[in-house]
Amino acid sequence: MAEISAQFPDVLTLAATELKDEVHGDGVPSTVVKWTGENWQVLRQGATKINQGSFL
Repeated sequence: MAEISAQFPDVLTLAATELKDEVHGDGVPSTVVKWTGENWQVLRQGATKINQGSFL
């Protein structure tokens, strides 16, 4: 989460304590999406593939 916060300072992330039971380590970056007030914007496509059209 620290890397996401550093790269995308305006994006809210979960606290590290909220992820203590999550399994990570596949080496693929996290997917980062942002709500613009009208729709979702993909900032970084990662392990979870997001299609912009799937939000409509």
